[in-house]
Amino acid sequence: MKTQFNLTTCACDLDRFSDQQALLRLMHGFDGVELMCFEDDARGIVPRERVIGLHMNCLTYWLDLWEGRLDACVQELGSMENVRRMYGGDTREALLAHYRRDLENAKKYGAEYVVFHVTDASIPETLRCRFHRTDAEVIDASCELLNLLFDGMTDGPALLLENLWEPGLTMTDPEMTARLLDGVRYANKGIMLDTGHLMHTQPTLQNQRQALSYIHTVLDRHGELCKAIRGVHLQQSITGRYMRKIAKNPPELAADVSSSGVLLTGGGSLLRGLASYIAGELHVDVAIAPDPLNCVARGTAISLSEGCYLTAGFRDATPKAWHKRLQNNHDPFAGE
Repeated sequence: MKTQFNLTTCACDLDRFSDQQALLRLMHGFDGVELMCFEDDARGIVPRERVIGLHMNCLTYWLDLWEGRLDACVQELGSMENVRRMYGGDTREALLAHYRRDLENAKKYGAEYVVFHVTDASIPETLRCRFHRTDAEVIDASCELLNLLFDGMTDGPALLLENLWEPGLTMTDPEMTARLLDGVRYANKGIMLDTGHLMHTQPTLQNQRQALSYIHTVLDRHGELCKAIRGVHLQQSITGRYMRKIAKNPPELAADVSSSGVLLTGGGSLLRGLASYIAGELHVDVAIAPDPLNCVARGTAISLSEGCYLTAGFRDATPKAWHKRLQNNHDPFAGE
């Protein structure tokens, strides 16, 4: 199994490294990185030979555009200008072109696999945890998009389909997992199991022991389908208490958000215009966390013997801090 941590080409990630050697020193103990391309790596910080996987730019809200419902897109994003800025256009072809750029970058870096988020939800739906689309609807539309995107491709990278907690692939229903795997015609495919996203589907979890038990239970229900798991995004997300508060929306929580604002984390926080949109909708200050892809999660020791790739969903905020962690702990995947 190859091990890597996730990295983006955003300035907030790459500006921390003086040169490529600085990044290579950070990779000590890892086989390489799983890269997400937002900007050009003008300084050549990322060594191409150490890019193992490429995470496609995740658009968590895209199905309205795919279905030609531009009025809904404008209502969600505020204007047609914002729609075109988000997707690079206002047509299906614009959306396909968005993902073709990811495939071009995968070829450029020689990535062994690409990761695709199988999900769809608007920002208000995500904030309120109330969704109007079904898993089947999102899965069928994702299959249609991916079949067009990979049509005729025979020697491309592995396509690894990642689970989330919003409608789509959640890994909570084996029938839906099978529906997705059967619906994608591209032969070189599998699942990228995100442990934190899976934990997020069960808001009653209170500690790591319960989380691990839940993951094992879900995988046991999948039986032979587990053979499709070819990689793991290793992270922890025990957020049940927070989610229950959000659902109830008590006055003290609203007051906290109003006074303290919102700090965005995760890959979705890097979507163009997301912070300003949420700020406009909620009328509060919204900021993006430093190192947003890695600042939340702490690794929980899980290994899948059938998998090929293990991506650590955490990294300290600075190379210096990460070096200290490595010096104190030879195995970066070991527990605290």
